[in-house]
Amino acid sequence: MSASPTYGPAPTATVIHTAQRVARQGFVLGGVFMVMGALFVVLAVIITAGLNGNDPQPVGLVALLFATIGYSGLKIFRSALALRPMAVSVDETGLWLRNSAGQNVKTYSVTSLKLSYTRLGGPFAR
Repeated sequence: MSASPTYGPAPTATVIHTAQRVARQGFVLGGVFMVMGALFVVLAVIITAGLNGNDPQPVGLVALLFATIGYSGLKIFRSALALRPMAVSVDETGLWLRNSAGQNVKTYSVTSLKLSYTRLGGPFAR
């Protein structure tokens, strides 16, 4: 039985991970926002139910508006999770672009290289 060729860059390809810093910042910021949202929910329950030793106050429901920060944190965290696998690989086949949806190849050709070089004002420009 012959092994089927794999779809992907060569093992010797140069891999550049493109969104690691952005993803790391999104994880931290999203986590902080989710913790703040949880604290605002706890604060709203304490104030509204009167668990702080005072009479129950409906003003505590205002803290629930600030709890939407937690939802924003969840959205930031999920988008950072989607950015994590982004990478660009270069091998003899072409330029491989990888993201959370999969990977795709942009193949090299003499025409495309000539066109790119011409746009930059190379010797083939007219």
